[in-house]
Amino acid sequence: MNRHTVSGSRLLLVLFLFFVILAPSAASGVSGYTKKKMTREIESARSLLGQGEIDRARAALQRVLRMDPNHVGAHHLLAQMAFDRDQWAIADHHINWLLRRNPRDETALFLSALLNNRTGERLKAHTQLRILVKIGARNPAVYRELAGYLMEDGHPEEAALVLVLGTEQSASGGVLIQECGEVWKKLRHPEVALSLWQCTRAESAPNIPSLFQQAYLYHRLMDYPEARALYESVLLLSPEHDQALYNLSLIHRSEGDQEAAARTLERLIEVSPGFELAYAELARVYLTLDRPQEALDLLKRYLNIGNDPDLQVLAKEAIARLSGEDQDGDGGPAESSNDGQNKESDGSR
Repeated sequence: MNRHTVSGSRLLLVLFLFFVILAPSAASGVSGYTKKKMTREIESARSLLGQGEIDRARAALQRVLRMDPNHVGAHHLLAQMAFDRDQWAIADHHINWLLRRNPRDETALFLSALLNNRTGERLKAHTQLRILVKIGARNPAVYRELAGYLMEDGHPEEAALVLVLGTEQSASGGVLIQECGEVWKKLRHPEVALSLWQCTRAESAPNIPSLFQQAYLYHRLMDYPEARALYESVLLLSPEHDQALYNLSLIHRSEGDQEAAARTLERLIEVSPGFELAYAELARVYLTLDRPQEALDLLKRYLNIGNDPDLQVLAKEAIARLSGEDQDGDGGPAESSNDGQNKESDGSR
């Protein structure tokens, strides 16, 4: 074998080693060792974020980008971090990089929609959310955001449909079913809302928001035994739940149990003295029970702590009547035109 043949064989061997061993790393631009190092940095960044160590997490992600400027995970995290801290320009930089790479990147497209909404580009945000819904996004927040837009624009029926679609596509269908129930509640269809809330009952452990909303909807449908049982379940889990106490007192009144209504309202004022409607309601109950002095004392007490100007006026008028200062009065408290009085609370206070 001559010298040229040997040299040629060595060249072929070198080329073989390059393509078999080095070419994969050259194609990706990153060696196997570097990939492991980047994985550790990403894990470290996530851990640091969980601990609130924002600067250290950012530094770890920037080290990743120095090793591989095209690392998608690092760009995602940096975009989210910047967005969460109102650093719009930085967030936009990473989002645009991600969308140039993949226009259907769900995470980047959703962040872009949120960013556009924050910066006044509402129509663009709306369009991006519709694109995400069209491609079947798995993030339930996509459907929640679009439904929110539609509610604001006066399209509650379409909002409900978007949420139903989200229950089929996203990973958290139960949450969206409940939100769909909220939409139907606002549309004044408590029976539909209740059916939707009940769909999630078997899927999740009893929780206060779910129990309260179902109680409220039964209350609206005037099914007092079911409503009372559910309000009591709420109070077993949270004895100081002011809205459950208030609504339970209304059920007691509707069922003619004024003593139970009084006890419930007294408990409510004890645990939540700032729940102003309770004073007006309890004064009415005291008068029904022929306990005018207690009603008078309660209203005077309310004047010292109340902030609602309408209720303050009504309390003063009632005090005047009960004190005999208003000769034309009928001896009872003034009737309120306030929508919250004698009306169950829906939990949105």
